[in-house]
Amino acid sequence: MTDSAIRSAVVTGSGKGIGRAVAERLTADGWVVIGLERSAGSGSVESGACAAVVLGDAASREAHRRAADAAMALAPLAGWVNNAGITKHTPLHDLDEETVREIIGVNGFGYVWGCSTAVSAFVDQGIAGAIVNVGSIHGRASHPDHAVYEFTKGGIDALTRSVAVTYGGLGIRANTVAPGGVRTPHLEAQIASSPDPAAAEPGARGGPADGADRARGGGGRADGVPAVGGGAVRHGAVDRDRWRMDILLRRRVDRPRPARTVPFGRLTGVRLSASRRGRSGRRRRRTSRWSRSRPRR
Repeated sequence: MTDSAIRSAVVTGSGKGIGRAVAERLTADGWVVIGLERSAGSGSVESGACAAVVLGDAASREAHRRAADAAMALAPLAGWVNNAGITKHTPLHDLDEETVREIIGVNGFGYVWGCSTAVSAFVDQGIAGAIVNVGSIHGRASHPDHAVYEFTKGGIDALTRSVAVTYGGLGIRANTVAPGGVRTPHLEAQIASSPDPAAAEPGARGGPADGADRARGGGGRADGVPAVGGGAVRHGAVDRDRWRMDILLRRRVDRPRPARTVPFGRLTGVRLSASRRGRSGRRRRRTSRWSRSRPRR
């Protein structure tokens, strides 16, 4: 990016795993990255992955606001990556209420607060920004004892669609990426703490990626790319996903389309055609400028 095109982005959960890889890639491509992390000591700033880190819980709305303020203090905020999340086994017949609230707080409220903060900042700055929500194959395929986690990941998909439909007319984009099993420190800790670590391995029968693997005939990755290490992609092998994340963020910023003024009441959709009765009583078709160029059938 040139000096005049420098933009900032917030990445939640930038301390390790997918969030760290995303922050590194965005920084390498010229973004000013602000990380939102729960605890200190990740080394994100020291390693150059982030320009600065805001400490806070992703489940807190105030933490997202502080991250946005820190980003806008350095450069116009044009990108937001909601990545922070937690995974825990939640068998419905033996639910722990504290665990349920923790998962929904981070994976649910965390994404709502992130999208809300990002959209507000984009509108206030007059910037056609981009939001990337890190979902999961769990939002589309179920696996044993992941009910609450899958509940939140399915909600993330719906939230992304809502942002895109409501604010697309302002040039604001929203996308979800749904990775399969990625061998991050968080996943490794989850596997180690399982009653049967071998069964908990991604790709193992009943493991985190098992259902999706069987549906696709094996492979371990949601996009069909061969997996590394028992059906999971290791942290050092996520270059392709980082490239996708960068494309999702920068497409609107680097190649903006002409701005359009659309009343907020009409952002939820445009009726391309309608029919009405003419004076003769016969039905005639009224088409909009979007459909006039289409050949008649």
